[in-house]
This record gives sequence, C-alpha cells and structure tokens, in this order.
Amino acid sequence: MAPNRWIVLTGLVASLAVAAPAHGALRWSRPQTLARPATGASVGIDARGDALAIWGTVDNKISYSWRPPRGSWGKPRSLVTLRSTSLGNFVITPRGEATVAWVEGNGTRIVVARARPGQAFADRETIDVPAPHRAGYATVATDDAGEVAVAWTDAIPGPDSNTAQTNVAVRPAGGQFGPTQILGGETTGMPPSIAMNQAGAAMVTWQLATNSVPMASYRPPAGSFGPAEQIPLPLPVERTLPAVAANGDAVALASSFRLTGPGGATAFAVRPSLGPWDGPVSIDANGQAGQVLAEPSGAVSFLVGHPAPGNPDPSALTSFITTRLADGTLVGPTQISSGPAACPHAAMNLGGDMLVTWCSHPEEFGRGTTIAAADRPAGGVLGQDQTLSPPDSMGGNAALNDAGQAIVGWTHAYNPGGGDFANGEVQVATREDDSQPPLPFPPAVEVGSPADPALSAGGTLKIPVRCSARCRVRADGLLLRRGGGVSRSNPGRSRRLAAHRRGRVTLRFGQAAAHARGTALVSVTARGRSPRPVTYSRRIRLR
Repeated sequence: MAPNRWIVLTGLVASLAVAAPAHGALRWSRPQTLARPATGASVGIDARGDALAIWGTVDNKISYSWRPPRGSWGKPRSLVTLRSTSLGNFVITPRGEATVAWVEGNGTRIVVARARPGQAFADRETIDVPAPHRAGYATVATDDAGEVAVAWTDAIPGPDSNTAQTNVAVRPAGGQFGPTQILGGETTGMPPSIAMNQAGAAMVTWQLATNSVPMASYRPPAGSFGPAEQIPLPLPVERTLPAVAANGDAVALASSFRLTGPGGATAFAVRPSLGPWDGPVSIDANGQAGQVLAEPSGAVSFLVGHPAPGNPDPSALTSFITTRLADGTLVGPTQISSGPAACPHAAMNLGGDMLVTWCSHPEEFGRGTTIAAADRPAGGVLGQDQTLSPPDSMGGNAALNDAGQAIVGWTHAYNPGGGDFANGEVQVATREDDSQPPLPFPPAVEVGSPADPALSAGGTLKIPVRCSARCRVRADGLLLRRGGGVSRSNPGRSRRLAAHRRGRVTLRFGQAAAHARGTALVSVTARGRSPRPVTYSRRIRLR
C-alpha cells in the first residue's frame, strides 16, 4: 500500500511511549448484575454518558436497560421474543439515538427499532424480505446524524440452493427506509459485515461462494452504495472485517484459511475514499483476524488471535494487537496480556483512544476466567490491565466515548465452578467521574441547501447551517461531476455560530470546478461544549 494514499490528520501519531489517556478522575464501578438467568450482553454509550445494555434471557426474550450519566440502571424491559427471531447488533449515535435490528417471521422480515436514552424501542419499521427468500441475520451501522444502514444475506432455502445474496437498505435521519439494494449474489450465505464513519461513509463486505472471494461495496457520505468490488486479499478468506476511517478511507481485514494444518496469513487492504484498492499488506503469518480499527491519525490497528502451542482447546488463545502507522511502519504484534487472552474486543472513540477487553486465562468452560481491560491512548501503547469481573466470566464487550467514559458487559456463571453460561447472569461495569456534572450532548446540526445550488466562478458553494447550541462549524465534501470525475474540496475555514442562528460555511473546490454541474456530497462538522464533535452530511444537486 502506498503510504501517501492516506490522508493524515493534524497531530499524526504520538510517541509510542505514552501509557494511558488523561481523562481526569475516571473510576470503574464494581460489577453490577442486570439480569439472571441471562446471557450475551452487548453495550453502548453516547457522548453524554448514557449507557445501554441488551442481552438474551432463558425464556426466549431479548431485554435491555438504560443507565443515565451518574445514575442507576433502569428496570430491564423486554425488546422482542426470540422465537423465530435472530437478533443483530445495535448502534448508538453521539446524541443517544439507539438503533437495533433483528430478523423475525422465519426470515420473512427485518425489524429495525430506535429509542432515545431512557425510552422504549417503540419506533419500529419493517423491511420485508421478498418470497421465497429468507433472511438469517441483519447487521446495522449509523453515522452521527442518525442515518442508518442495515445489511443482511437472504437466500431461497434448500440444500442445493446457490441463491444467497447480500442486501442493504438505508434510512435517512428521521426518515424511513428506501428500497432494498442487492449488492451481490452467489455469496457464501454468511452474514455480511458493515462499518460506517461519523459522516456516513460506509462499506459492506461479504464473500462469494466460489473460492470465498472477498467483496465490498463502498458508499461516500450522503451518497449511494456503489457496485461490488473484489478486495485484493489472499484467497480463500474466512470472513472479511471492515472499518471506515474519519477521512472516508476504508479498510478490510481477513485471514485466509486452510482445510488442514495451521491457519493462513492475515492481511488487510485499503480503499481510499476516491478509490481504487491498495494491498494486500500481510500483518500475521498464522493468526485469526478478530477486529480492525481505522484510527483518525491514518494508522490502522488489528486484533489477531493465536492458538496456544500444543493446546487443542479453541478457547486457549493468545491475542495480539498490531498497528500499521500512516507512514507504513508496523508496530507489533504486541501481546495484549502477559497470560493467555481470548475473546479480545476494542472500543475506539473519535479521538483514537481505545479500550481493549479480553477473557483473561480462558478455559473451555470459563472456570476461573475473568474479564480484563486496558486503555490504549491515541498513538500510544496499552497501559496496565485491570480485572473488571469476578471469576467464571466470559464474553467481554466494551464501548467508549470521547470523555473517557466507558461500559463493559459480560456473562458470569453464578454457579460455583463456572461452565453454566446458559443460565448465567449479565453483569456490567461502568467508568465515569462521578464528582463532575453530566456532560452536555453535542449540538444537533441542520445542513440546508443553498437557495441557488450552483458553484461560483471560483468553484465555491455556500452552505446554510444551524446548530441547536453555540458551536464552531466547518465543511468539506466531494464533487461528483456530471459525466464522471470526483473532486475533493480544499480545507475550509471554521466559523462560530450562535445557538439556533443560521450561518453559512463555504466549500471550496477550486477554480477548475467553476460552474461544474453534478452533485455535492457535503459534510459539516460542529463542535460545541461536548468533547465529541459531530458531523452531519447532505447531498446537494447542483444546477
């Protein structure tokens, strides 16, 4: 990969001697039990510190609970009955709008529900799967504004059927889902993966049935998903994992597999926002891809698991983190723990700080296993690990915001000796500074269309913007020219806006774009009193 294809932001990669992020007097809570018997906690947190946990219960239901900043967990509420239901993931915006998707009716429909902090998931919309196809699993992604993309695989049931196809549907913020778009056919039938950045740039990845070829469809902010593209990775791959950086560059990570012997190489490829693909770049000769994170500095970090030598137990893994800096330098692989570590997971905020969790000293039945966590500041190294759970715990899952507030959830086997995770209990630990008042939300942003949507003789376009609170805004964007060609705007100046007062920010495409026609994909970034800036995007047709 050519290093200069990356757009490197201000404050490149800090010295690797940094040990921990500075977030004031943040402290972890004691483990709190949300439900028993229950299992499989997923967690999220918004920019203010509202936390959400969703889990499964033994009576075939999915339940959830909200926790306000500096507050207590609410009474668990039922989300959906699991019969004929396949629950996907959930996402949450910086302003607290949570979205969860699941498949029900034996695969005939996908249900997408959303809720604000503390509220019920009463706002629901259904996407019908056309007969005779049946969907198996849906995955969801969102941007800062609340635009949502849902991806899934559906197929005609049957042992000899080769009808699996990857689909996506997009719902604009505050709107309804548009038509379903088929991204590719003759897939393996495995669920697709999707990633989206704060501005709405997104990528869906999947594999073809023949040779397990990795494929992708990319979408610019406020744009549309493009045609299927083959990802240049070694074949065949197990599963392709995507990430989208703040600047719109997309990354795909996969491990090639072998029918016998050790696993194949783990490699990644990069698709700059304007294309085409670069790669592959090998990062590990014999590991299992776990997660990829595209950092705001232009670096890319990877979690990879290695089987323990001579130990056939699949849970006996050692996990590593490897980082490729923007200049192409590889840092690592670095073992995330001095002892065996399985089920690694990393949560990253917009600033590039990470919270990494793992199952410490894993054992097949979880006997004695604990959930550990460590911080890795942007551009730094993992700090001292901390045990968050009691023994006999498995399945850590983490979320982190830009103030350093965090939540980790796991399943604890409350019967002595571990092993009974089907009748376990869901536990969480939260991190915050309870001596400080709750943070404000980031501002809501309204991006308007110019009264005269045309580029000037200097190639500029003035965009009307309004914030719900006092903010500083700037804009950038892409120009999709009629007849072909894409241009990126030059860095624009920021300006201050009073609360609810409309102002204008300027996109500068240069004189070469004077009076050009086509479509402008505009992204406006606003920073208020919250430590988390937000980006809202809009499509503007130019006359």
